[in-house]
Order: sequence, then structure tokens, then C-alpha cells
Amino acid sequence: MKKIKFIVLLLLATAVFPACDKPYSDYEAEEDSGKVVVDGSKDESDTGSGDTGSDGKDEGSDLGDEGKTESGGDEEDLNVDGVVGVETFIGTPIVNQVWLKGYIVGAATGANGKKRYRFESPFEYDTAILLADDPDTKDLEHVASVCLTSCSKKIREALNLVDHPENKGKMLSVYGFREVYLGIPGIKKIDGYEFSE
Repeated sequence: MKKIKFIVLLLLATAVFPACDKPYSDYEAEEDSGKVVVDGSKDESDTGSGDTGSDGKDEGSDLGDEGKTESGGDEEDLNVDGVVGVETFIGTPIVNQVWLKGYIVGAATGANGKKRYRFESPFEYDTAILLADDPDTKDLEHVASVCLTSCSKKIREALNLVDHPENKGKMLSVYGFREVYLGIPGIKKIDGYEFSE
């Protein structure tokens, strides 16, 4: 009888306290594919040879230690309100929704488990855009991604570079939460946007 009680107790404990597995995230799923194409290269069999920035670091690396600022000091996640530039957005663990302001420098996609980034026309991806502080940036370490598939059709049509290649180089502010999207810091759900001069 003691053995049965022990087994029942053990089964209940297993059901109540699941194993301590790493939580699933979109970032990890994309990273596992290991396939990235930068600047619209047509090589669909790329297995990561083009997935690094100019310094050779993996573009899909973690955003850094949470609670660390660019200066390396320990701090709580920052409650930033208002408008932030792309470099601040990339280097700061922001917990509130913010306006991310930057120049549209390219387009990107994560279709079929492959991350692809395009900085020059003709643009082929209408699923995401890339923002940077400098309109001539082509380095993934200095851009933020903005998802266009989780917003309204009207916003997607207004912002994507396939339908509006003239948007490249324009200053855009988007409102949302800082997340990892396409292996880099970005906004997955746009709650507002605004073009500015």
C-alpha cells in the first residue's frame, strides 16, 4: 500500500511540476535552421556563410545580458518612454512600449525557416522592414527589424518596400514592444506608425 501511495504521489508531482526545460521562443526556432541570406543573395542553400556582420560575430547571437546597459553596468530593465533611436533600442533592455525611430534601410523575411535581408532594390520581401539610425547602414548589428505580417493589411501595404520602394531612406517611427524578430532586436506587432521628415 505504501508503494502505491508513493507512486501516485510521484505521478502527481510530475504532473504538477513539469521538467525545467528551456522555454520555446521564435528566436531559438529560427536560429536552429542556421540559414541566413544577406543582401538578397539568391543562394537558397546557404547554411550560415553569410550570417555574420562585418566583425564575424553571429548575427543571431543573444541580445546580451538582460539587466546590462551598453556601458556594462548592472541595472534593472529600463522603463523608457517616448522615442528612441535604433542604437538605443538595440542596446537597452526596454520593457515598455516605445516609439522606435529610424531610417528604412531594407527589407527582410523569415519565410521557410530562412532569414533573408535585402538592403538594395529590387526588394522581394514585403513581410518586414529594417530600420537604422544611418540611412546608409547595411550592417545587421546596427539595424532593428519591424514585422509587417502581424499588423493590418493597410499598414503592411503602406510600409513594405515591394509596393513602395520609395520608402527606402525615409524616417519612420513605429510603436511597439522590443522583442527579437528575425534574429535581431525588433518590433513584432506595430501599434502605431508615423513618417517624419
